[in-house]
Amino acid sequence: MKILGVCHDVFICSACVVVDGIIIAAIAEERLDRNKMSRVFPLKAIEKCLEISGMTIEDIDEVAVAWNPGIEMETVLPGYLSGRVMRAEHMIQVPARFMQIAGVPASQMFSLNNLWEKSPPITFIDHYMAHVGNAFYLSPFRDCAILILDGRGEKQTCLLASGDEVSVEKIVETDFPHSLGLFYSAVTQFLGFQPDSDEWKVMALASYTTSDNEYFPKLKMLVNVNDDGSLKLDLDYFEFYNLWKKSMYSNKFIEVFEDPRSKNEKITLRHHKIAAALQRVFEESITRILTILHERTDNDRVALSGGC
Repeated sequence: MKILGVCHDVFICSACVVVDGIIIAAIAEERLDRNKMSRVFPLKAIEKCLEISGMTIEDIDEVAVAWNPGIEMETVLPGYLSGRVMRAEHMIQVPARFMQIAGVPASQMFSLNNLWEKSPPITFIDHYMAHVGNAFYLSPFRDCAILILDGRGEKQTCLLASGDEVSVEKIVETDFPHSLGLFYSAVTQFLGFQPDSDEWKVMALASYTTSDNEYFPKLKMLVNVNDDGSLKLDLDYFEFYNLWKKSMYSNKFIEVFEDPRSKNEKITLRHHKIAAALQRVFEESITRILTILHERTDNDRVALSGGC
């Protein structure tokens, strides 16, 4: 079984070739186009993986794409145009790209099952299950607990599961807009940094002062980990689910935490304190989730994945 895996429209696009469960080649597009965190469709990575594997696109039995636009179309209402989350166009964009690789004119009539002669089927994978596979199937464990946590997939933002051999049992899921990752990104933006990019700067900023400050209880009130391991945010303080707005935090957030920092503004003790409080809330929330996962699976082994 020869599978070409593709992950595009993410922060580091990439491709791989897997034959009978063995990884033959795997490359990030940024290594070839020399653009750090390249977000283009990974044509160069696909071509290089096929070259290393000694194959052409016609030799591939299946193409696996790490996003499912069908779930996205169910999640985001029609008419919401936003570069932040919308990936429904992948339903047409991905087949068109592979027709380009095969040298077939996109103007030619095609169906998703028969794009060109000898074309492999294209399977769109639930993004969180792609994370599960990356964490569990590549781990040394035959069975373990699984936690996937990031900003969001098509609609999921947190998944607790249990893996046994090749089967995965979902325990509890949290759906958008309740997201620990987007909570962190919103405060990253509030502190004058680029969300989905500069969170590491905020994590470093947190080390400059103690988290035991006046902002910790205020931020802690915005995140709740339920007894089953799911998440709930106080959405009155955020705007990232209002897809037509650039701001990820609301006016109510500004009322409580004062004016946001501009990009080139001097960093003050207030910014240090907010970062430190944020980091503590983030870590305590994840610790609670992992504790609940351990209680529910009674398994001392765990596989982790996701941007968080």
